[in-house]
Amino acid sequence: MLRPFRLPQSRYTPDVAIMTQSDALQPTRSSIFRNAESPRLRRWSEPAQILFFAFSALFINMAVGYLISPFHLTDAEDVMNEVHDEFGVSQGYILVVLAAPFMETAYGQLLPLLFARITKRTRTTQILWAAVWFSILHIPNGPAHMMQTFFVGWVFAVCFLFGWSESFIKAYRTTFLVHALHNFIVFTLFLFVT
Repeated sequence: MLRPFRLPQSRYTPDVAIMTQSDALQPTRSSIFRNAESPRLRRWSEPAQILFFAFSALFINMAVGYLISPFHLTDAEDVMNEVHDEFGVSQGYILVVLAAPFMETAYGQLLPLLFARITKRTRTTQILWAAVWFSILHIPNGPAHMMQTFFVGWVFAVCFLFGWSESFIKAYRTTFLVHALHNFIVFTLFLFVT
């Protein structure tokens, strides 16, 4: 009778190599943007989570902007030009960094996620609905901006659901801060690059 060959386990085996049955049931790292769950991210401090989501949104915003730039569609730069020309720098910061994120978190993430949750949709469907709605809210800014805001809205919806599993207050606070930090960086880059 043949026995299966097994390598001897060392007591110095790294944790990532040992997987228990309960670990196998946990979502993987890559699932954070699919179902808004990540046990590893949950162990991070709240400021670290905010930075993670803000820079994820910033990265996806820039990646999509880079990919669609050859099509010469209206993009975020045109929107920032309008804000800068109409309101100036200080009022532009107040509008873009404080007012817009606060209001858009309410009707761009909370309302579609709440509706999707009431209708008992999966978490991925909830995220999709919120991202589509967030994109629709940006129709006046043009098709390129809508494409960018779809993917950024996906990140914001994931952030909201991720925080909502702990409390509604945390969900609203973290999503607002992620959106505000994202807009602050985008608006600041716009001012210094152009």
